[in-house]
Amino acid sequence: MTLGGRYTDETHRIIDARSTIHNADETDTTLLDFPTGQDGTSSHSMAVFKPKVSLELHPFEDDTLFYLSYQQAFKSGTYNALNIYMPPNYVLPEEMTAYESGIKTSLFDGTTRFAAAAFYYDIQNIQVQYISVFKGGIVSFENAGGARVKGLEFETVSEIFQAPLMGWC
Repeated sequence: MTLGGRYTDETHRIIDARSTIHNADETDTTLLDFPTGQDGTSSHSMAVFKPKVSLELHPFEDDTLFYLSYQQAFKSGTYNALNIYMPPNYVLPEEMTAYESGIKTSLFDGTTRFAAAAFYYDIQNIQVQYISVFKGGIVSFENAGGARVKGLEFETVSEIFQAPLMGWC
């Protein structure tokens, strides 16, 4: 059994937000100067612990492995810092809960390896990016709700010509 986790304590802060043009004569012209909060800053803080638990089982005398895992993860929130004519807005963190189970084994005197897994991901506040001048800037980030991903994965590797190629590798 494996028990683990990740603790993150972070603060994202914008101190200054403005749109400026750099002129040919090496001067700057401020087009828009956005307010960034009461004290001159905009910030978002979060402290979060995300766990991971996995269980490995070797029920037979061979190298067969069965496993189960559960974990939570997140991608930090961010600001739309490339906004040109709108103040930078905050994009919420993306969060995921993942479940996976599978098997790994060798067959035919170790000449073939086989692995199979089933997984399920539940994702909230998906962060997406797109190009849009109409949303305030060149590249914009948004939260796009949630998604669920289900899948199966299979892998087989076999040494077809093991005996004839012995000594060549």
